[in-house]
Formats: sequence, structure tokens, C-alpha cells
Amino acid sequence: MNKLMFSAAISVSLLTLKALAVNGVDGTLIHPAQEAAKVKGCKISKPGDYKVSAGDVIELDYTYPVVPGAIPTKVDYEVTTSGRVVKAPAGFRTISVPGMVGVETIAFFFDIVLNPDDKLILKIDGEKYTYNFIANVKGDVAEIKRAEWATKLMASSKAATTAPSDVSAALVGPGAGPTESPPANTDFWVGDAVNIEVPAGSKNGDYIFLMRVYLTDSGGKVIAQNTLGRIVKMKGGPIAFGTVFDVDVPAQKAGKYEVKTTSSVIEPLQTAEKSLDEKKAEVVVK
Repeated sequence: MNKLMFSAAISVSLLTLKALAVNGVDGTLIHPAQEAAKVKGCKISKPGDYKVSAGDVIELDYTYPVVPGAIPTKVDYEVTTSGRVVKAPAGFRTISVPGMVGVETIAFFFDIVLNPDDKLILKIDGEKYTYNFIANVKGDVAEIKRAEWATKLMASSKAATTAPSDVSAALVGPGAGPTESPPANTDFWVGDAVNIEVPAGSKNGDYIFLMRVYLTDSGGKVIAQNTLGRIVKMKGGPIAFGTVFDVDVPAQKAGKYEVKTTSSVIEPLQTAEKSLDEKKAEVVVK
């Protein structure tokens, strides 16, 4: 079931409200209000604590006057737990407002791919701004169970990490949740964890990693499937992080099913996918 929320900035605080589902709306964008930055005349999305959920998108803005001393020369970021909060495919972009001159804004987009308790540090030249993203799962038993399931997979993912000599996206092995053998006529999910690594010395550029999950019945019919894409920008490296991907499965009758996960990559300046890993497992619905 989709749960949609909307947020509105009131003064310097972010007020998040539960809303009725709106047809055509796909999720939540968290957009904190701005306050004065550490550089005179500039503004930054207010640092602090923000409650977020897996699937949310974060937009942090930095606004500056187009004058010497205020124009940033370098931006970067750091996350305490790789794989939970990641740079979104939209990346970091300059916002263009037709007719507005003398002021520019950089928008920093991040995806919440796993319920986090993470610290993100936005770095703009020599200044740092800290944001704490806290899992918004209190009181929701289903979300708590999913977060616990994902956390266990992430732990397995890190334990399985080796030092590859080539680009890799090693799968841990798929399974079902919230229990390994879901009861009949009850919704559940299937998924996997993956370790993505781009070793030092690899070609610089954009690596597009694609992770797919499929659930099929005993006759081979696909019941549910999903694809997670992650863009990794290589600039010297090495790069290594883990993440979880899954798909919701509507209630099924008792029986044996198969869950398959795959990982692949499209390397810089290439168009063809290169297969990296594949895993299968049986799911018994009782």
C-alpha cells in the first residue's frame, strides 16, 4: 500500500503532515527552509534533525549572491553510513530562475534508500553543515519490521565484503520478509542486499548499477519485480557501499515460489549492461 505525505516549511521549521493519497503523486520530497549560512550574504537549508522514511527524496539548497567571495568553488558531501542516504540521480544542480539576476542557488538531491539514522555533512568550500536523518518508523509495526529486516541484510552484506580487483556488485542472497516463510493470503516482500565496489584505478566517469528482483510461481509466472538503479561517479576512488532493494508482493496462496536477484553495470561511455552477479532462493508460503 502506498503511503503519501507532503511537507511544508513554516518559519524555520519543517512541518510534515500526513495526507490523503493523491493520484499521480509518487512520494515525498523533504525541502527544509533556509537560514543564514556561514558565509555572509548566503543562505543554506537549515541544518538539524529531520525525520525521513525509505523512498523519500531530500533537497538541500545553498543560495549565494553572484559577487567575489560568495561564489563557491567546490561542493562535496559525506555520509556516516554508506548505502542508506545516497546522492540521487539528479545529483547537484544549479537552479535557474528566468528573470532573476544576481543570485544563484545550488540544489543538492539525496535519496533515502533505507530507513536511516545517519549524519550527512554538506561541504561548501571550507564550511560544513550537518543534517541528521532519523528513521520515521515509530509506531508503525510494518515499517519497523522492514527496517529490521533491511538492517540484518546490510550487516550480512558488510560481513561478506571482500576486496575485489574489478568493478563488482556482489549479492548477499535473496529472501522474504517479514518472515522467511510468509503466511498464505498475507502481503509480504522479497529482496536482497548488494555490495557495490569500484576499486582505485578504475576508469573515471559514471557507473550505472542496476539491481533487479523477481518473484515467480512454480510455473515460472512473474508475480512481482522491481529494479533499483544507482549512479556512481568515479573520480579516482575507491568507492564502496552497500544497499538493500526489494519489492512488495500481494497476498499469495500456499506453495513454493522462487525469488531471483541480479546485478549489472553500465560502465562509463558504454551502452551495454555487464552482468555481475545472480542469486536464487526458494520462498515457501505456508
